[in-house]
Amino acid sequence: MTKGTAIFSAIVAAVVVAFFLVLYGYNQKHPAGSEAGGGFPTVDGISCDSTEHFQVRLHTHLYIIDNGKQTTIPSQIGIHNSGSCLYWIHTHDTTGVIHVEAPSQRNFTLGQFLDIWQQYPKAIFGKSVKVYVNGQLFKGDLRSIKLKNQENIVIEIGSKFVSPPSYQIPANMP
Repeated sequence: MTKGTAIFSAIVAAVVVAFFLVLYGYNQKHPAGSEAGGGFPTVDGISCDSTEHFQVRLHTHLYIIDNGKQTTIPSQIGIHNSGSCLYWIHTHDTTGVIHVEAPSQRNFTLGQFLDIWQQYPKAIFGKSVKVYVNGQLFKGDLRSIKLKNQENIVIEIGSKFVSPPSYQIPANMP
């Protein structure tokens, strides 16, 4: 084998190894089945499925108050605008009610909802934040708050804090 052939063979082998390493890394981050509902990625273990699930159903209310002013939680967070899929954690309207409709019981968190939303979490970083769960001051990472049925979560941001409001989720909410 000539020196040129050996170098060429080494380069080809390195390219093949690099290709498989990249492919392995992609498969670790995107396992088979992780893009349900027509190619929508799984977010924090939450799939975007073509139908709603009814095995686990709960509703948590979220208020976000930025410098004393209530922020509207958008409708359709976690629901693709084509209607082709919805994440197990989503909103249907602007009331601030977060719907969890999942195929099996597990803990769902505010952090998962914020990651599905993708828009608002950036507004929180670097600012003073107070978080209340059912009127009680929460100390800890707000992302770790478990979403529970009929629970009220209030995030206050900025320097102007107000008394946290409450919201009564209708007991017969679909």
